[in-house]
Amino acid sequence: MWRFIINYIWDKSIINNIKKKNKKVFSCFSCGGGSSFGYKLAGFDVIGNLEIDKKINETYLKNHNPKYNFNIDIREIINKDFFDWTDEELKSFDLIMSNIPFSLKGEIFSRLLYIDKPFVILCIGMCLGYTNIINIFKDKRLQLIIPNRHISYNGKQSSFSSFYFCYKFLYEKDIEFVDLKNNGVKKKTNKLRKIYNDISN
Repeated sequence: MWRFIINYIWDKSIINNIKKKNKKVFSCFSCGGGSSFGYKLAGFDVIGNLEIDKKINETYLKNHNPKYNFNIDIREIINKDFFDWTDEELKSFDLIMSNIPFSLKGEIFSRLLYIDKPFVILCIGMCLGYTNIINIFKDKRLQLIIPNRHISYNGKQSSFSSFYFCYKFLYEKDIEFVDLKNNGVKKKTNKLRKIYNDISN
């Protein structure tokens, strides 16, 4: 059994019969390995991870036992900004996945679509109504993974929805609605917060 930081257990045997895609993934900011388990369910070979927090990294090692493991700040091995990478360097990756700065969403989406490689980008859902985002994706096949709960970025209840903006990633449907068991909100909440959560969910 694989035990993660979040409050449910995944059985390793689930991935034994998954059809492999012959694609490799290296997980940065990997936390306990939830996204890595998702990559494995999608048929990717997760060859390693990078996680700066020692205790969380230990959890990842127990969950995945990766071939390559880095318990360091990413800036120690990659002293580059996204826009410093050349097109050829970015094209060498099979998949790009990140939580991007909202202020740079237009520039990042444009660059990713230009290099024409699969990506999964976490971004605030309301940007779907922004003119520049509409123009960027209007001639492209945008795919979405939409959680049923607001994702927390700081341990507190978020007031906005976030989606995974995907390109050449989903196979069966272009929009997937997922049941998010744990949205990152810390467990200790006051009574008013509990009432709010019950109403909003």
